[in-house]
Amino acid sequence: MLVWRRGMTSWVPMALVPELANLTQEVREFAPVLPRAAPLPVRSNGKSKVAAGILAIFVGGLGIHKFYLGGWGWGLIYILFVWTFIPAIVAFIEGIILLTMSDESFDKAYNYGKVSAFTW
Repeated sequence: MLVWRRGMTSWVPMALVPELANLTQEVREFAPVLPRAAPLPVRSNGKSKVAAGILAIFVGGLGIHKFYLGGWGWGLIYILFVWTFIPAIVAFIEGIILLTMSDESFDKAYNYGKVSAFTW
């Protein structure tokens, strides 16, 4: 544990401060050492991969899943070409990919990272 007080140039270990050196021994005798938990990252977007995958499979031809994930540019392109059924085929494949990708990779791409209009 590092400590600092007025007059010190930097933080130093508690054991090196004469007034506090005996406290370190007492703390070691009574306090258990607990593992430090990693902080949980905060989701900036809060999107669900299951919701995105289901949207892609069932109404993906309209680009609804793209709008849901923040890629409104691709959503507009899907709407423009909906009459060709190509967006429906591509969205079905995307739905399978979204549902099978790991939670970490989905969160990295759509929740923690910045999503632009043309994020694939």
